[in-house]
Amino acid sequence: MPKTYLNIHEKGDAVRLLAYNEGLHETLERWKKQPNQSKTLITYIKYAHTYLDKLCHAIFEPLDDVELKKILNYAKKVSVATMYTAEAKKEYEDMMKMDSIMPVEMDDFYDICEQAVEVCNKACKKGPEEQKGCRLREILMRHDVSVADERAEAGKCPYRL
Repeated sequence: MPKTYLNIHEKGDAVRLLAYNEGLHETLERWKKQPNQSKTLITYIKYAHTYLDKLCHAIFEPLDDVELKKILNYAKKVSVATMYTAEAKKEYEDMMKMDSIMPVEMDDFYDICEQAVEVCNKACKKGPEEQKGCRLREILMRHDVSVADERAEAGKCPYRL
């Protein structure tokens, strides 16, 4: 005699299968609308949808009505999602860290700093309080770029000549 109920793992499997089947149906409808879509792919999606539908019917057919309603109500509340694994997330984060760092030869870096300070010295009109929040000054300090005036008094930019 077939089972009239499913255990918790079987319910999870059944709901996943229903969600996959719904996803296949949505894919089929979307792909049918695409011009130049391969007829073979459409046919195979139809096969997969049909056989998955038959599998779902075979799972649900012996269930009593109360059990079937519970599963179908639960299935309405869930969906299948594609998510990155923890390893893939870490790999992506590492890649983003690498993308945020650009190797520059030290001579080139100091040439860039020298040019930036020269331009800033000619154009800067910041007062003592504004200089404390100067972005260029913060960056140069963070990267230990030698100051132009080691004895700069408080409120005066040490990079100003």
